[in-house]
Amino acid sequence: MARTAALPLLVATVSALGGACSSHASDAGWACPPGPAAAASAEQQIQSKRGTMGTAATAMVATSHALSTRMGVDVLSRGGNAVDAYVAAVLTQDLVLPGVTSTAGLTGFLVYVAATKSIYYVQGPLKAPSVAATGSSPGAQVMIPGEVAALALASQSYGKLPLSDVVTPVAQLAAQGFAIDRLYADSIAVNAAMLSQSDYGKTTFFANGQPLGEGATLAQPDVAATLSDIASGGAAAFYQGPWATSFVTAVSGAGGTAS
Repeated sequence: MARTAALPLLVATVSALGGACSSHASDAGWACPPGPAAAASAEQQIQSKRGTMGTAATAMVATSHALSTRMGVDVLSRGGNAVDAYVAAVLTQDLVLPGVTSTAGLTGFLVYVAATKSIYYVQGPLKAPSVAATGSSPGAQVMIPGEVAALALASQSYGKLPLSDVVTPVAQLAAQGFAIDRLYADSIAVNAAMLSQSDYGKTTFFANGQPLGEGATLAQPDVAATLSDIASGGAAAFYQGPWATSFVTAVSGAGGTAS
């Protein structure tokens, strides 16, 4: 079964966001969007003082990974609203926190629309294929992930920026790579035997025959390509494009049924 997506904490208030804010960051890092005249870099916006509290005059992004926080802040600084930042932060979490979050998972989140004081729940559940396989084979246990559909719907319904402007920076991060932290390195090490069974696993998560260690740069061009498809074609590009074709092939090869 696809992994459940653990969502970053982000108060989704659909309104004009901007201006100055004061902050004291937590251990994983949260930050506020800079004002129009702010020249500070994203690195300066994200602080890392463990155990302190923070306040913000207009908006705040809080996630469990600094890269996710940074991506959300970047979206706000480019004129996006909280929903835009949320979508970017979630997709970045999927990229940098393996086994904790997943684009091939489910999701559910609340959106508060300040203008009408309305609260909406957006859900992207796991769904069984229209013709479900029976038995205990690995493929029979796989379900259709709902996260991308939910994020695209939220972006279209409540976001301010085009989906492409929100997702493209995440695709670029996947393509250029990032330094993996201890959690990621430990995850690779624990799952090394399984990862080494596939060409993709060996090519992506190993170097010179050894699992990537903390600080190593991990680039994932295939993930970048999928994110680029979502950026240009929305949810349909995910559920009907190259990723979907690969998904169906993998499920069928493992004894399941999907189309």
